[in-house]
Amino acid sequence: MYQNLCKSIHHFSSGGLFKSSKSRKTNVSKKCQKEIQQILEWYEGEWTDSQKMDVLYEVLCKLSVHELYNTTLILNLRRYRDFISKLPHNLALKILSYLTPKDILNASETCKSWFEVCTSDTTWSVKCSQLGVPPNNPESLSQLDLFKNNVLLLSNWKEGICRVHCIAGSPHSLTDKTEKIRCVAYDARTGKIATGLSTGEIRIWTLSKSGAALTSTLFSHAKSVWRVEWYKANCLISCSSDGTIKIWNIKKGMCQKSIEAHEGKVWTIKCDGDVIFSGSDDKLVKCWEIKRCEQVQTYAGHNGSVFCVDISGPDLVLSGSADKTVRVWDRISGDCVRSIWVTHTSPGWIMSMSVSQGRVACAHNDKVSVFHINTGVTVKTLQSHKGTVECVKMKLESGTENSGIVVTGSKDKAIHYWELENGKLHKLEGHKDTVSDIVRTSDRIISVSADTSLRIWKFGSPNIPSYR
Repeated sequence: MYQNLCKSIHHFSSGGLFKSSKSRKTNVSKKCQKEIQQILEWYEGEWTDSQKMDVLYEVLCKLSVHELYNTTLILNLRRYRDFISKLPHNLALKILSYLTPKDILNASETCKSWFEVCTSDTTWSVKCSQLGVPPNNPESLSQLDLFKNNVLLLSNWKEGICRVHCIAGSPHSLTDKTEKIRCVAYDARTGKIATGLSTGEIRIWTLSKSGAALTSTLFSHAKSVWRVEWYKANCLISCSSDGTIKIWNIKKGMCQKSIEAHEGKVWTIKCDGDVIFSGSDDKLVKCWEIKRCEQVQTYAGHNGSVFCVDISGPDLVLSGSADKTVRVWDRISGDCVRSIWVTHTSPGWIMSMSVSQGRVACAHNDKVSVFHINTGVTVKTLQSHKGTVECVKMKLESGTENSGIVVTGSKDKAIHYWELENGKLHKLEGHKDTVSDIVRTSDRIISVSADTSLRIWKFGSPNIPSYR
């Protein structure tokens, strides 16, 4: 058997058995193929390990330098199977981008070179982009940690898991039963929160790990403050039942300008660039230039008090009223281009509304109705509260119509939020009185109530930084 084998080895080596696979297919005859098959049967079925090593040694001794080189290439591939580290870096990253995050993490355990590629910021920045993670990274986390944190954040939103910080309105809030917090605004640039009170005060808070700390109190309004809006990092605008709109310098803690805006209570304001829109008991919506404090447009047509105002793109202003309608106005001309009759049920006042991606969510009675702004057609109606819905915030995902979150606060003391994609409802309870106003960011809900408390419902883990 060994003599026949040696003849076969000599025949194979001289005949170019170790040439390329294409040439082998062309040159190897049927007889040689049978002999190769016979040798493989002996190798796999009859020879001991010692005999196998002897045969391999004989084969290697018969090979030319070129054939040995080709054999070495084959052995290296069989030994390592490490195609990632052998590829150009950009090509390796391109291949990994098609894997799921779980598969990438599994692949990182293969070897050191794979670990370095699979955990690189370049690899995970692609996954962060696909997840919709904000590009800012205030804590300078690695892209992998950033991805993990935001996966947890999204999961917490979907499961309704959050940590709650409750902050009293002031040291005497618990004893002063007339003091109620009416509104709240959050400044993403500085992390400051402003709250407006029924006493006419405005309080400024700074977010901290333990919740929020009171930093200053502003006095000037004679009556209840119904809305506050951040204009710049240290500039706040407020409106009140005293009929005025005031512009505040937060650093100096003083009112810089006061506008006698309406003949009745000013229920709402909305900042947009260097202009501000206001709505009042006098049934009017007005547009003001902030720097000069001059009125530049009036929008007349409502038959009841205007409780809420919002913006849709650069051309449209929307207002909600006690006359049960939402009116869509041409921002420049002041003409009403559309009137949406929200409800026929009494009282039917439009207490709050929120615009996102060409849709408007309107709070009326114990419901929230979502309308298409351009057509006035009802998209969705949400009903879960046992009392009047006082405030609503809607955020739709970019490029979608039915994916996003609607958050509501009500007289039933609860906060609800809906996942529009699947209709799932989550309830947040803790306030002891009407939820007056809410703000929603990517990782938290900030709420204020007539129970004089400010609550921060944080959905991120303790290790997740605040993405403003």
